[in-house]
Parts: sequence; C-alpha cells; structure tokens
Amino acid sequence: MQKFIEDFYRDNSSRVLRADMTMYTILGYIGIFRIDEMGFPKFREIALTQEPSKIDTFIGYVFNKVINLMMLHWFNCSWVDSSSNYRKICGILTGHRGWK
Repeated sequence: MQKFIEDFYRDNSSRVLRADMTMYTILGYIGIFRIDEMGFPKFREIALTQEPSKIDTFIGYVFNKVINLMMLHWFNCSWVDSSSNYRKICGILTGHRGWK
C-alpha cells in the first residue's frame, strides 16, 4: 500500500495534501483490496463523506491505474506474441502516467 500511496502523491502532488495521507491510504485499501466484498454502493457511501475534489482526484487515479494494469495483464496473457509488440503495448498503457 505504501508504494501505491507514494506513486499517488508523486503523480498528483499539485492536487493533494500530505495531511490527507491517512484518508487516501484507507480509501486505497478499500478501493483496491476490499471493493469486491463491500461493493460499489457501499464504497460510494464512504466516498461521499469526503470532499468532492479529493475523491475525484483519488478515484480517477486508482481506477485508471487498476484498469490499465488489468489491460496490461490481458494483453500479456492473451495475444501478445512477440516481445516488441509487448513493449509497444506496455509503453502505450503505462507511458502516460509513468507506471512501471
């Protein structure tokens, strides 16, 4: 979780405050590891208790990152047949945020 939070703060340094790190850590844990158990309606209830600008930044980051990682896994497992194609796809999916 610490690596995720460090990346989140690095990528959103102009939009988030260090004072909110505990909130983002908890939301990250729930949004990444426990969303299947609690479901989106309950996650929405929790998110609505926070300031909209903070939640917008966080949700945009976390779900964009999760979707990109899922796509990267799918490409890797499904149809990428050469290392050059894999590198191109990895560059497209990870390049805009600097994810490695």
